[in-house]
This record gives sequence, structure tokens and C-alpha cells, in this order.
Amino acid sequence: MGTKFILSLCFIFPLFLCRCSPANSGDAQNAVADYDVVFNQNLSLKSATGVSGTGKLQFKNPLLGINSNEHYLLAFRPLSSTSKLTLHSHFSGFFLEDGLKAEFFPQEGKLYLRLSTPGYPFTKAQELFDLDGMKEIRLEVEVHDGEGGGVRVLVWNDLISYQGETVHRQERLYPGNADFDSQREGLIFLSSGHGMLWGLELKDVDLTAAKRQAPYVE
Repeated sequence: MGTKFILSLCFIFPLFLCRCSPANSGDAQNAVADYDVVFNQNLSLKSATGVSGTGKLQFKNPLLGINSNEHYLLAFRPLSSTSKLTLHSHFSGFFLEDGLKAEFFPQEGKLYLRLSTPGYPFTKAQELFDLDGMKEIRLEVEVHDGEGGGVRVLVWNDLISYQGETVHRQERLYPGNADFDSQREGLIFLSSGHGMLWGLELKDVDLTAAKRQAPYVE
């Protein structure tokens, strides 16, 4: 009888560990990857749970390659009317800034995006979607570096609702349901990123998630 009890615990205990694992918890969805602070104006550092204020973060794990496809999950809350979050992808560090820049900023109830690549100014601001009073902006951003047009960028709003119902996470990501696709917009980039690092530039934002995931688009 004692042996049967011990065997039962051996099956139950691993299941218990799996359910309580951080990888399956809500906190893991809001994790910020390991980073180094390159510039700190007034950052409030909250370890893996977030960063708040103004400054620059460079992430420790390198990208897959100079001309790789990378997917980023970014979530933040604007703290002022001039808040913005800038993603630096495929760069060699903030001192060179030789990668793609994707600048996200709210304005008059909408979220906008501007893009630039090494040696070229920002594109005209592109409207992404209505914020509708949402407190947190949650984005899926995919950067394809070194394609025929130099770079391809896709952006999805990761928080969606159906006819005013409860907000849900995006279940499927593909080019057809992207809120923005630089290829669809006909944007041509004459340069691409030169490095294997990524970073974020914060201006008056509360950053709640920043990590890489597997690319969704071929």
C-alpha cells in the first residue's frame, strides 16, 4: 500500500510543478529579457517585471544573425503626452545606431509608427490603430532584415476585442491580419541593419514586456 502511495505521488508531483512553473504563468507573458542599462535619465528598474521612465536598454542575448528574421513582443504604458518607445533591431549598440529603428508613439487616441534604417531619416508617421482608452499597448513586431527591399516590418496589435467584448490576445499572426506591413505599404528601404543586437529606447513609458519569440512569417 505504501509503495502504491509513493508511485501516485511520483505522477502527481511533476504535474504540480508543471502547473506552477513560471513559464506557464501570467508573469512570464510580461517578462523583460535580460538587459544592460546604457543610458539612465530617470529609470525605475523592476527586474524582470518591468522598467519605467526614460533611458536606453540593450539586451544581452544576440539575434540569430545580421540578416535574420526576428519577432518581438513589446508591451508598455504611456506616462505622458510625449511618450514613445523605440525598438532598435539588428544594430551594434547605441553608440553606432546602425540598425533599424521602429518608433511607436500615441497621439490623439491613436498609435503611430515611424521607421528608419542606417543613413536614412524616419519615414512619415503611419497610423496603426485606435487606442480606445486602453491602458497598456501590447505589440507583436516582426523585423525581416536584408530582404529585397532592405527590410520588412510587420506589426500586430496583440490586444483585440470583438464588438466591444472582452479583450483577448491575438491567436494567429499572419501578414493578412497585421495592422502594418511595410511591404504592403510599398515602403522601400535602401539599407539594412549591420549588427546582431537589439535594444529599446524609452521616453516616459512603463515597459511591462520585452522579449523575442520565434518568427511567424516566412
